Amino acid sequence: MRALSGVMALASVLVSVLASVPADAFVLYRADAKDPKSAPLRWFSLRATLVFDVGAPEEIEAVPARAAIEKSFRQWATLKCDGEATPFELTFGGTVSGREVGYLQDAGPSGNENLVIWVPAGWAHGKKVLALTSLTYDTKSGEIVDGDLELNDADYEFTLDAALDKTAIDLRNTVTHEAGHFLGLDHSLESEATMFNTAPPGEILKRDLLEDDVNGYCALYGPDAPLKVITGGTTAVPGTRTSNPACSLGTRPSASAWLLVVLFALALQARREPRVDRR
Repeated sequence: MRALSGVMALASVLVSVLASVPADAFVLYRADAKDPKSAPLRWFSLRATLVFDVGAPEEIEAVPARAAIEKSFRQWATLKCDGEATPFELTFGGTVSGREVGYLQDAGPSGNENLVIWVPAGWAHGKKVLALTSLTYDTKSGEIVDGDLELNDADYEFTLDAALDKTAIDLRNTVTHEAGHFLGLDHSLESEATMFNTAPPGEILKRDLLEDDVNGYCALYGPDAPLKVITGGTTAVPGTRTSNPACSLGTRPSASAWLLVVLFALALQARREPRVDRR
């Protein structure tokens, strides 16, 4: 009976673990990455304007590429939280040239731009990284004041429709994920979510938001989201957060793979952290 009860206990724990993964799988960026109780990163104004660098990848014309990027961001702009519309106002300010990723502290929020830029050569974030979003935020309140998105055109070929080219990286699939980072979401533990951390060539799953993604958005911008923190006129030194670990090329684990991992961990009675290979 002792052996049998051990098996029953194992099964009970396994069911509990598997059932808990999808519930609150989303993860929020925090003002202090080491303190889960610190303020979440979010745009207090519920609005942001993005501009596009004039560059474009050779494989996609600039105008349809920008249209696909805009559509990806707008996936997050008209969501409902608890049945109530909770829109995030996104506007697009056209094209610019000669800009660089980063935040000029002396210029303040009004003197900086939220930039979307293709990087055709000299990608500095690792060859497995498809894209990188960098956020600048108030280290006390968590208010995001700037966000920049870089797309790795040096190492990857992007496409407007990966359904027609399974070897290329779907642009909307990639940018819809990065838009979640732009809003303050970290990588989800839910393998089917838009905010999961890997994307194989040809994937288009991340174009459409999963319930877990919407729940993450609502935790930041819904009716039960934390109130704005007033800093009394003093501004903390801005911090910078990148979508780290990198949003990278990778394969999506199947349900059976997760099952085997959990079984193996329980059999050894040891805790193991899941691998992360995407920013």
